[in-house]
Amino acid sequence: MPVRPKAAWLAEAPGSFVTCSYGQTHHQLIGQASEKPLVVCVHGITADGRQFLGLAKELTAAGHQCLLVDLYGRGYSDGVDDKYRYDVGLFTTQLSEVLMHLNSLTDGRSTSAIHIIGTSMGGAVSVRFAQLHPTLVKSLTVACPAGLPWQMPGIAKVVKWPGVGEMLMSMASKSATAKNTAKAYHDHTAEGAKQHWEATVERTERMGKLHPGFGPGFLSTVRNFEMHGLEDAYAEVGNSPLPILLLWGQEDVVVPYATHELALKYFPNATFVSLENCGHVDFFCVPAIQEQFHTAVAAHLAKVNAAASTDSQ
Repeated sequence: MPVRPKAAWLAEAPGSFVTCSYGQTHHQLIGQASEKPLVVCVHGITADGRQFLGLAKELTAAGHQCLLVDLYGRGYSDGVDDKYRYDVGLFTTQLSEVLMHLNSLTDGRSTSAIHIIGTSMGGAVSVRFAQLHPTLVKSLTVACPAGLPWQMPGIAKVVKWPGVGEMLMSMASKSATAKNTAKAYHDHTAEGAKQHWEATVERTERMGKLHPGFGPGFLSTVRNFEMHGLEDAYAEVGNSPLPILLLWGQEDVVVPYATHELALKYFPNATFVSLENCGHVDFFCVPAIQEQFHTAVAAHLAKVNAAASTDSQ
């Protein structure tokens, strides 16, 4: 059976729900459907769809409709039954089902034309989704994506051991969460980063208490998700004509900045934006970096839309 968040947590949900094969999925559909492709945003391992609210505001102002999805076990979406693994196949299936459910609310765009944007683990999900649905996906944007070989922290290896991960999760304190979360920022005390860091720590703490599927989902993802094993998807997508935007923070130590070199070997025709003074998530919260992120994404989508409009004439 799916693992349902507690009522007190669900009461805070700002969006809507659809019933998928492995549980209910919470999503926010922002803006009105238009002739432009639907923008689908896919978050990372401990985040949820709300982290894209700032970007969605910018893109809806430019005429896009945006879909922010909470992946299973995150945000307000159900966790899955423990007989299922949290791997890339689970998440791509979830996205496919949500898009089919929303066909009428997007004037058919959710099943005919989308721009997909993913960060970190969500970047890996987005690459695989683009591989699986080449006619549906009109552009790919990924920031610090997982899925390629890189050196994971030692603790990530330890939690894969049966029983050890569960023990460490049960012992984790708020201060430990705060310390680990701080690593996602270049400087977690900087303007914008400090507020984002504090809110993330508080939200993670509350989700751990109010969403019974969050902790088990996180552990299963660490143990089963293809953080390093999606080279085939990168190669196939990179060899296609799909327009790709790749962004990476120069100070990222979560998915290290040096990994961008391998990503560009698979994506030789991608537009690459190197973000200075940026860690793993600073482009969501540090004003100057956030503006650079939003500008790059908006320009990429506008260019793809313009090319499509020219081709259709």
